[in-house]
Amino acid sequence: MKLNRYKMKYYNFRRVILAVAVIFTILVIYRPYYTYGKGYDEETALYSQEARQAEAAGDIKKAVSYYKQTALIYENKGEVEKSAFYWMKVYLLDNEGYDAEEAKKRLEDLDLIDSDRNTEISYKADSNYTDDHRVISFDWEEADYLEPGREEIVEKVLNNIEIELALDYQRIDGEQLFTVITSQGARLSQLTYPIDGDIITLRGEVRFHPKFSFGISYGSSNFEENTCSDEDWNFLGTHNSEIKTIEYQITEQNCKSEMEIFDINLYWNFLNLKHGSEEKSDNRILVADNIAFDLFAGYHQQKGRYTMKDPTTQYLRVVDDALWQATGLPLYEGLNSPYKVKYSGPKLGIRLKGEKGELSTVMSAAYAWIKTTAHGWWNLRSYSFTQKSTNLGHALMFDVNTRYDFYKDWYLGLGYRYIEYTQEKLKESGTQPGDAYNDLDIIRDVNNKIYGPYFTIGLVW
Repeated sequence: MKLNRYKMKYYNFRRVILAVAVIFTILVIYRPYYTYGKGYDEETALYSQEARQAEAAGDIKKAVSYYKQTALIYENKGEVEKSAFYWMKVYLLDNEGYDAEEAKKRLEDLDLIDSDRNTEISYKADSNYTDDHRVISFDWEEADYLEPGREEIVEKVLNNIEIELALDYQRIDGEQLFTVITSQGARLSQLTYPIDGDIITLRGEVRFHPKFSFGISYGSSNFEENTCSDEDWNFLGTHNSEIKTIEYQITEQNCKSEMEIFDINLYWNFLNLKHGSEEKSDNRILVADNIAFDLFAGYHQQKGRYTMKDPTTQYLRVVDDALWQATGLPLYEGLNSPYKVKYSGPKLGIRLKGEKGELSTVMSAAYAWIKTTAHGWWNLRSYSFTQKSTNLGHALMFDVNTRYDFYKDWYLGLGYRYIEYTQEKLKESGTQPGDAYNDLDIIRDVNNKIYGPYFTIGLVW
């Protein structure tokens, strides 16, 4: 059994490594049309490229037109220095004078014409530039605004990728339920596996675009042994050497639980509110320095293994409205019956992040559409079975944490996480010695919930 568990963890580790490799490959070959937080996009790249080609071919009128369009785009986006650079190109190139006058006025309005600055960009008359006196000095190099080639794009994109790694230690409580009811809704049986212990989760997120990021996480449990229960209602059984209807029976025995949780998400930042920015300067209720809203889609999976084991610590039953308690426990030996459950499926969610100085708070909520599979082995009965969902279940996920940036790129935080799974109507198939297996006209449901506080330490670079 231990060997199989090690194999399972090994295979999940391989999946994480494969996912990281895929992400890195996508980032390397990706051709983004943005300039690393400076507003470089497909439209400005196209216009400036057309302008340079027209200028090289001597088509000054066309070059001026494209440089002007580029300047207006950057001006509308609030990128003053880039806008000024392209207005300067218009000012120097224009032969007809109208666009040059407009460019000069724009530059004067921006207060960016300054003859005392050190870096000079000059153009000679024999290069189709008119009026040698039209020389404007700026404190940046022209090469800073020439659109780079593919290699430069890849290098600068990789240099501006933001990577976050975090380790969470969570104290977990919860339970896994397996319930059997009749088609009329009467209870027949319920297994309850309490969950108590720790989960260590490794999280990573890569922001490869101002609007998009990719996250992945993997958690593994270290649960304590505790006591689980097996309850049954209204069944025929032997009581004091007689066949009786047992109205209720419960046994309690030792239990060992294990769990693994895997998540992968793609985040889209659709809204940012910044305190004191021009567009939000009148917002007096915005206390945080920055509030970001993300939508995300992804995949979630939880795998659990719950094993009932010796010794039996409690045995109660109700017969003819009388309570009976067994003595001389355990009544039997050799109990070692595992029950494995996997919940998995796509999810959608929203994330809200607020920042104030060195403090930040992140809240998220998500809904998952899940499929469920389970496998059990009741070893005292030599009964092996498999269960599969016949319809979609669901999972609800909530997470909130507050962190403090305590040293350069490092942070510490505290949070609380809650996840609940609901799956109804599992269909069962299996084998039981001595009898042909026939699935009964009953309904099997599984439910799981885990919750608890966690401590996190992380690094962003």
